[in-house]
Amino acid sequence: MERFPDIVVSGINHGANLGTDILYSGTVSAAMEGLMEGIPAVAVSLTSYTQKTFVPAAEFICRLVSTPTVAAMDRGGYG
Repeated sequence: MERFPDIVVSGINHGANLGTDILYSGTVSAAMEGLMEGIPAVAVSLTSYTQKTFVPAAEFICRLVSTPTVAAMDRGGYG
């Protein structure tokens, strides 16, 4: 890549990634990899298995990542 992405959005998947679930979640792991590279990241999961479409969640995430607070997130990472 010529430049890093502005943000990593991992997901959207069915099932909550809560508590110890985050230890083996690929969704959370992908977001953590972004953070370790100094890229702001968010993991997105739906707690319901009855939702047939991810469109509402995707629209929410698009609005979230375009907010001034998220847009101004530090690219510090862990290094």
